[in-house]
Amino acid sequence: MYEKSLDPAVLEVSRVRFQRLLSGKHFHIKKELIDRLIPGSIDLHIHAWPDAYVARQHSEIDIGRQATDAGMGAVVFKCHSTPSAGRAGLVQEAVDEYAGRAGKTPTQIIGGIVLNYCVGGINPHAVETCANFGGRYVWLPSVHASHHFRVQGKEGGIPVLDNQKRVLPELREALKIIAERDMVLGLAHQSTEERFLIVREAKELGVKRISADHPQGLINKMTVDQMKEMAEMGVDMCIQNQTIFSHELNDETMEMIKKIPVNRLVYGSDLTQWGAVHPVDGVRLLVEILLKFGVQEETLKKIFIENPRQLLFE
Repeated sequence: MYEKSLDPAVLEVSRVRFQRLLSGKHFHIKKELIDRLIPGSIDLHIHAWPDAYVARQHSEIDIGRQATDAGMGAVVFKCHSTPSAGRAGLVQEAVDEYAGRAGKTPTQIIGGIVLNYCVGGINPHAVETCANFGGRYVWLPSVHASHHFRVQGKEGGIPVLDNQKRVLPELREALKIIAERDMVLGLAHQSTEERFLIVREAKELGVKRISADHPQGLINKMTVDQMKEMAEMGVDMCIQNQTIFSHELNDETMEMIKKIPVNRLVYGSDLTQWGAVHPVDGVRLLVEILLKFGVQEETLKKIFIENPRQLLFE
């Protein structure tokens, strides 16, 4: 009978991981240390219900309430199928009412728009509307990006460059609005080459706030050296729960923290897929993991609190 555990490829991974487990130190992180890093923290990348494309475990209101209980400073909701900016005010009202009854400070609710097919793709009018709602984030195409389609083995998708690898005119117009309204540009599911070309164009047009979503993710995997180069161009690299819960990616995250300027590292959970932890629990879990890997408290304050606040507001 075939024994998969003895397959050479499986054996190689198994031996490395098990040796690492056995040789690891016994960690005990005091709860008080973790508790110090949660108040004021900001999650820049949460998926929640409602979402027409992906099943979500928790609603935006539920997450806002639990984030308030934890003392988080702000949460940013990203939705593939509808602009979260249009309902952020209503979610904030519900969270404010909850916080008032509980005698707590409400977490700030931040919305935005993803330039997928459902809003007309690269649609400057939709970007302007998002800004009028008070939306802070504009994400480039995600699940409908042409690069995302290529990775999934499909034809089509929304392009961001022309045949000469120039930024499309409609994207230039969107970038101008993002610059004028001082919004955050999220690079979403674009390829590494596309990301670099768009960042250069965005900088020339005056966009000041740019974040690279899940640069460790499989859809748009970047090397740490590429992340460092982009960070040095003024782009924040987002460390996310969904992409680090494995031995290899934990090692890569530590390499990111060592190589990338600390003021260019931010946090976004990329939760709430089915089977994943609640986003508020995700903050605590990732803080504990990084503390166990030896990341200093001051560095974590920058990643989870100070840098996201600066990206959004300062």
